[in-house]
Amino acid sequence: MTKINLGKQISSGGEGILYEVVGQPNDVYKKFKPFKLTRPLQEKLEYMWKNPPKMLTDNEISWPSFLAKTPSGDLDGFMMPRLTFNMKLNDVYERQYYPYEFSVIVASNLCAFVHDVHENNITVGDFNHENLGVDDETSFVSMMDCDSFHLAGGRYPCIVCMAGYAAPELLKRMRGNNTTRYEGAPFTTFTQNTDLWTLAVHIFRLLMNGVSPYNGVDTTVRTSSAVVTAGDEPIRKGMYVFKQGLEPFDPACPPHYVLTDRLMKMFDTAFIHGEPDIDYRENTITRPQALEWYDALMEYQSQLTNCRNKMHQYYNRLSNCPWCEAEEREQAWTRNRYSVPAYRVRRK
Repeated sequence: MTKINLGKQISSGGEGILYEVVGQPNDVYKKFKPFKLTRPLQEKLEYMWKNPPKMLTDNEISWPSFLAKTPSGDLDGFMMPRLTFNMKLNDVYERQYYPYEFSVIVASNLCAFVHDVHENNITVGDFNHENLGVDDETSFVSMMDCDSFHLAGGRYPCIVCMAGYAAPELLKRMRGNNTTRYEGAPFTTFTQNTDLWTLAVHIFRLLMNGVSPYNGVDTTVRTSSAVVTAGDEPIRKGMYVFKQGLEPFDPACPPHYVLTDRLMKMFDTAFIHGEPDIDYRENTITRPQALEWYDALMEYQSQLTNCRNKMHQYYNRLSNCPWCEAEEREQAWTRNRYSVPAYRVRRK
């Protein structure tokens, strides 16, 4: 076996254990647990090692830089860059300690990251908040668990996806084929277009108080999908909160007009006009590209104004701060669940 001097354990997951590497502070080593390294995964890691991505720095992506093998030739684990971040994307959603403008900048950096990944013909697949790290000083976005990527057009597939982050056409195909397993599904699963749908979900949550775009639709008087991380069912049913005939029920979700018309039209394109047709044909779906989002977010950032609360910035065409009102609504919700004051914020 190739000799690697392992340092202290960093973390342990379902597949393996992450270690520091003695004398190499910029690297970490993932050692697989017994029987967790399947032959398909080993082939995938060998492909990744031989085909490193371009345009991506070592601090953007935990791509395998070295494979360590046992004397019998089996893979023991792999070396990868040690990413620099101190929070997960989910921490930015909650926005407890960071101003709103920080969320906008993180969203734009996430768009730049997705653009670079797609330029390398890589599909993320399991594009969830637990895989994404953020540096709170630079707002830089990094991605972990890259061995789950969907590569080479599905030859080395992504086989998992966190609930709430799978595009509607994929969920409908899964149900239509009576399967719950992405691995070995009898159709195309993850694509760059499904990534673009999930990117829109992340952007919506970053801009709209952490609320999912499929969250908080009141389906009956007392039954709602009002949970911060909406599951797959409202996505499958197309229950986008600002779809005509639906109304956000979560008190934290502000009205759609707190954003620019450009951003709202892009969300409509991603979540309404980007809904699959009855045949779930991929080529019928057109969603905003990562660089389109980037440009719209940069424009939005330039139009933010400051609130008396230093943590709040908001669109300068609004009459008052929507984030202050969201906090008031949440407090009212806590006091009396079904008596929530209406929003007063309006466009000027």
